[in-house]
Amino acid sequence: NPRDARAILSRGNELADAKRHAEARADFERAIAVDPALPDAYNGRGVCRCAQEDYIGAIEDHSRTLELDPEMPAALFNRAKARSMLADYGGAISDYDQALRLWPKYPEAFLMRGNAWSMLQDLDRAVADYSAAITLRPDYADGYRNRAVVRRRMGDVDGALADDAEYRRLATGED
Repeated sequence: NPRDARAILSRGNELADAKRHAEARADFERAIAVDPALPDAYNGRGVCRCAQEDYIGAIEDHSRTLELDPEMPAALFNRAKARSMLADYGGAISDYDQALRLWPKYPEAFLMRGNAWSMLQDLDRAVADYSAAITLRPDYADGYRNRAVVRRRMGDVDGALADDAEYRRLATGED
């Protein structure tokens, strides 16, 4: 039904999950045309814009999502990712902080905030966030990989080697 915004949104989500971002974005735009107060449609379009490297447009869409639903941690997380792509690490960290207040057990937000701290050269905070991500998800290979990189930069060779070994074990499935 071309007037059913939720059905159009659902199709857009399926297309986005399949990495068919141009088609998904068109569906999200149709859903917005039918129901301009549908936050998930703006969030979905923002994800597609980010995938298409339209980071400013993505930030605009995620900001609109948050105007409609200020308690949506996914929109905060997605806006933070777009801000990071524009090297707005302070803005990204602020969004990750808010997302984690709403969803404190979100390991990906800790990982990505750790990346932002690393870019700002705040290596202690980066390690703390990678460690939090690993605590929440002990099989999080990316957490170990990223923590190893930062530990190496800090001169913690033994910690970096241990994290590298755990990353390789998790990434390859070998013990």
